[in-house]
Formats: sequence, C-alpha cells, structure tokens
Amino acid sequence: TTQSFTITTNPDTITVPASGVVAGNVRALPVWKIKNTNASNVTDHTLKNTTTSQSVQNTITIGQNQFIRHDTERQITEFSTDDTTYSTAMASMDATDKTFPELQDGVSNSITVTGFTDAIVTITYRARY
Repeated sequence: TTQSFTITTNPDTITVPASGVVAGNVRALPVWKIKNTNASNVTDHTLKNTTTSQSVQNTITIGQNQFIRHDTERQITEFSTDDTTYSTAMASMDATDKTFPELQDGVSNSITVTGFTDAIVTITYRARY
C-alpha cells in the first residue's frame, strides 16, 4: 500500500490509512518518505505515530525539493537531493528519539509530522499476518 499526504502546517497530523484500518494482524513496517516542498530549509523534524507512541527525530538539513526517508524495517534514515540516490543520515538522528514508527494493525493510525510547513509524505507498507 502506498499513500501520499500533503503537509500544510507545523505540526500537521495525518491518518494512515486515509480511510479504513491497517490490514493484517501484525504491525506493518512502513517506509516514510518526506519531500520538503517549502523554500525554507528544515533543520529538525519529528515523525510520530501517536497510536503506537513511536517516533523518530532527525536534525539533517533538508532543502527545498530534497528528501528524507525513514525505513522502519531496516531501521535506517537516509537523505537524498534527487529521490534517486540516497545516503545515510543516521549521524543526524536524535539518540533518545529513534523508535522507527510502525503502523498498528486493525486500526487507523494518527501520525504527527513536526518541522515541515509544506511537504509531501509518502508512506509505503505491506499488511503483515
């Protein structure tokens, strides 16, 4: 499943999935990709699943039309200037706030994105059983 959401305020809250519930009976392990669409740089952001109380924070500088990707299954954060070539951004992780957000199965999940005023969040995940 892939879903995209537009972030328009800081912080902003989105619901995953947009309608219904996350399929399966085991937590899903999504890849969270965020594109900064604002002309201002983002220097600190947090992605939090308030349903599971899991969150990840990173302080890498993300310019306009640049990307940050949090891969929950691989437990890695990566940065890209072009959405083609990604490099690790683990050195910019907050040491106390790095529990990669999973998606709780069987419910809709409330996700809060902090640090971006204009962005596109793309979430890709598979139902797990």
